[in-house]
Amino acid sequence: MRPPWLVAVALAGAAGACAAPSRPASRNGDSPPATAAVWVVDPKAPGPILPPAGRSLFDFVVMREAGGRKAYDVPYPLEALVRRIEGYLSPSADGPPLKMVLIPRGRSLQRDAARPDFFRLPRAVVAAGGEPRAAPGHSGVLLKDRLYLGYQEKANLIEVISYNEAAGRFEFQVVRDYREGGVPRVVYANRALCVSCHQNAGPIFPRPLWDETNANTGIAALLAAERREFYGFPLEPGVDVPYLIDNATDRANLFSAWQLLWREGCGGNDAEAVRCRADLLTFALQYRLSGGQGFDTRSAAYRERFLPALGRRTAARWPDGWRVPSADLPNRNPMLAVHARFARADPRGGPSTLEALDRTGQAQLEELVRQSDVPSQFEPLLPRGPLAVWPAPGHDESGLRRAVAGLSEFLTDADVRRLDTHLARLGPGSGAARRTWAAACVIEERTSEQARVSFACDGSKALTAGADGVFALEGRIYPDGARVQRGSIDRVEVDGEEMAELQVTGGALKVAGSDVEVVLTVRQASSRLHARLPSGEAVEAVVLAWKRGAVGVGRGRLRTVDDFGRVRTGIDAIARRTSAGETDALTDKPFRRASLLKALEAELGMPPRTWCCEDTTGLPPPAPDTHPRDQAGSPASVDSPPRYHVFVRYCGRCHETADRFPPNFLHGAPAEVEANLTQCAERIYFRLGMWGKEPPTRPKTPMPPENALQDLAVSRDAWPGHVDLRTLREYAGDILRSESRALPSLDALQARGYGKLRPCLPDPRIASGARSPSSAP
Repeated sequence: MRPPWLVAVALAGAAGACAAPSRPASRNGDSPPATAAVWVVDPKAPGPILPPAGRSLFDFVVMREAGGRKAYDVPYPLEALVRRIEGYLSPSADGPPLKMVLIPRGRSLQRDAARPDFFRLPRAVVAAGGEPRAAPGHSGVLLKDRLYLGYQEKANLIEVISYNEAAGRFEFQVVRDYREGGVPRVVYANRALCVSCHQNAGPIFPRPLWDETNANTGIAALLAAERREFYGFPLEPGVDVPYLIDNATDRANLFSAWQLLWREGCGGNDAEAVRCRADLLTFALQYRLSGGQGFDTRSAAYRERFLPALGRRTAARWPDGWRVPSADLPNRNPMLAVHARFARADPRGGPSTLEALDRTGQAQLEELVRQSDVPSQFEPLLPRGPLAVWPAPGHDESGLRRAVAGLSEFLTDADVRRLDTHLARLGPGSGAARRTWAAACVIEERTSEQARVSFACDGSKALTAGADGVFALEGRIYPDGARVQRGSIDRVEVDGEEMAELQVTGGALKVAGSDVEVVLTVRQASSRLHARLPSGEAVEAVVLAWKRGAVGVGRGRLRTVDDFGRVRTGIDAIARRTSAGETDALTDKPFRRASLLKALEAELGMPPRTWCCEDTTGLPPPAPDTHPRDQAGSPASVDSPPRYHVFVRYCGRCHETADRFPPNFLHGAPAEVEANLTQCAERIYFRLGMWGKEPPTRPKTPMPPENALQDLAVSRDAWPGHVDLRTLREYAGDILRSESRALPSLDALQARGYGKLRPCLPDPRIASGARSPSSAP
């Protein structure tokens, strides 16, 4: 389930498509909204390839110690790696802890790697969705929403996106030589290349109905025809699995926003900034302990200190708010581009798509799907507008509540349950505040058959003498003699603040003449934590009293105790130690679960745990995915034609690697590069020509991508008339002119279809005599 604040974000985005909001989010391909709001994550500033601190979660998962040294140990085949990851996860309430789909014709960099065997060798996508597996004395590894794999068997490669808690960002990695008999090598990927599509610097996924995945019954039918096991993935997962992956990427997309508030919204490391983070940590714990119902917004500390200070800082830093990036790609049905008839198989149990065709029809369908291309409006390279433009938290309280809820997701269910249990075991301590809340109740007692007492309490009619406030609740209990065995409370409000739904865990019934009193103990029905107010106070008891024969009139009392005061005291101590330089827990480093909870649990006297994943001691140094150039064979060497240098400057970041995807037409000695450029000339000329078309009319995204221009000190507006763009087009045009004695028009190339233009690299099977679609007559 999406948390309420995330549903609100999704609904706001949907409403933006139907209404004209004051700050509209732009659609793919449109100009960004006219606002000075800053990007939470700027796709034009991808950051360094290697982690600035810490390591990725994937590194910790696949690292093993042997002979006193730690080294990468990536299990093969993929099924073994999946089992390794599952060992870190608890069973999930929404299904298996790992969510898995197959995407034969997707939009990743490896989109063409399986050609022509897209359905025999689909891309396998894995997303972690379970809470950490419990282990005595260990914190567990929080992988939920934080680990994603994309495996392409034919390329012997896994693309990995996983979170780095110490750096407060997602890392992009590649596992190379992932094959039988290979030696898997884990490297950190070219981050600038990754962020060209992953413009939120995190995982991305299509919107519903996820028609590129095997949730599309038409695609599932083509996969089934291959009669493969597909790594143990479900062949027809339905829409539930991609829905859960979509939710995971939506939550992960906002991690950067919550970290931005923590690191920069509170300020630097002065006393006020440290206090601000201490309060945010307090609020996050209150939010989780109360079952996600809120945090203490009524205290003087919140109203008079925290909120004004945060408002001043964020107003000065982000007066126009935040542009929140989007993890959503538009839904694309590759079958629909082939023929609407084959978009989805008949869900009513009739013959599958392939079974309904003769052999010739099957071959034609498969070939059409293989040749289908990604139109511009579906291309991940296309600059995406913000998901939303938010006032910076502190400007409005709804945004702050959303941010506190987001920060609380850096804690696990087990972390919160452990803290809740510890507080309850210790008790409130001397001097802990106790409060009583009053209500007038209508009570209906049934004594025949199974005894039942139903009650509806309303604070507006309560006699509040001696009470600290009022409450309201509705529910029922089932007494058994003098004891209450079970019951439920459906709705609870304390001074107008809603609490989580409660479950009655026990109680005692006292009868004196016609007077009846029942004292109930309760807990949260869903989380099974102790019942708590948003302030963190624990509900000690719910007391109901009535007089038999008095037409259902009764009264209620709800008693609370502030055992959460111990947490506030512990966080105050951490703040003092941070200001004294004894710990960095509340400095402007990222929100780090390990650092914060380790410090808090020590202050509370809780048994110490072994923590993951900040300590990188003993890990081998991280390696970048780079391919050092042989200067004698580099296209940018001194004796290379000047136009090669222009290609390297504008295209080398993506196309000068050793990988065939994206096409590495700039890799190799000058003679090889010249041959590659000749091979790729049609597509290069076409993509460069897109800069001469208006965005809505472009069948493909232009190259170089718009987001890459800033790093090259070229503005988007200046580039269409830039001398270097003219040089690139002239080079590709000269090649085409030499072949046909005429320069083809963009319209003529477009009429042929981009997917049928000469591929950028020769098909490697042609050299071995194999037949490919592009070599067919």
